[in-house]
Amino acid sequence: MADTKIFQAQPGAHYRRILDPWVKNTLPVSDPEWQKIEGDSLREIRRKLRKRTFLSAIGLAAKTASHRTVDKVETAYDTIWRDFNWPRPDAPTPKRTYASWGKTGLTLRPGCLGLMHLDLLMDIVERLQPKRVIEIGSGPGSNLFALAASFPDISFTGVELSSSGFKTSKSVQELDVLPQEIAVFNTRKIADDTAHRRIDFRQANATELPFDDGHFDFVFSRQAIEQMELIRDKVLPEMARVASRHVVMFEPFADFNASEHKRLATRKKNHFSAAVADLPEYGLAPVAQFADWPQKIDQGIGMVAAETIG
Repeated sequence: MADTKIFQAQPGAHYRRILDPWVKNTLPVSDPEWQKIEGDSLREIRRKLRKRTFLSAIGLAAKTASHRTVDKVETAYDTIWRDFNWPRPDAPTPKRTYASWGKTGLTLRPGCLGLMHLDLLMDIVERLQPKRVIEIGSGPGSNLFALAASFPDISFTGVELSSSGFKTSKSVQELDVLPQEIAVFNTRKIADDTAHRRIDFRQANATELPFDDGHFDFVFSRQAIEQMELIRDKVLPEMARVASRHVVMFEPFADFNASEHKRLATRKKNHFSAAVADLPEYGLAPVAQFADWPQKIDQGIGMVAAETIG
């Protein structure tokens, strides 16, 4: 039986402290200005879905549908990670993220919501004390750089599909000391600013992980499986296969996207849409979940912890 205390999150005030430097504006969700923001977003999602339906009816859906095949995801993220800038709260950018938390609407600088996921992830790693950890969909390596710097005695591995994400990770490893712009993207004390050099980054497809059964004590993903809806029947069993016991996912499970706004946005983006209750089909038994932190108005991300079955 799992000790669910391992996966318990910090109180809301803790995440507020992490969030505050990134906040550009706040409004009550009942405020007409905030309701307009949400309403405009929902109307745009409906418009795009109607367009897709119409084009599908006349045989032209392929020109607009963004079905997330492996090739399309790899091509898209090659561009994203090639142009990637490490986020920071003082970055001069016109971009903004709209999110809500309880009765408050938040206008945020991009890049901050993942910090709260990372903080809980670090709590879990600290409590579990695994020896070998793998991230599925490690992107440019930001999660693993933070984890390795704070837990230098753990062996970390990252698997990334895109060549740009993999190359960015490897380029950081060539530096003797973790750069400050990456080091600040952390919610914990850095114990070793050279630990990034020891991470094992691999470019590989998550449907065929190049590792033995049960090789890792701890397997995790953070908004990577969201891109794998078409191949989740292969990816989730692979995550279970290489895990000796624990798998943790910070992903947009259907449970966290039940509102019309979020549900239609998932459909529009062809994102991951499995429910937590579906996990046993893939060899994973859910033991804990958490989602009480700011959520984008069009997407909910929750932490789901599971144990391997059998």
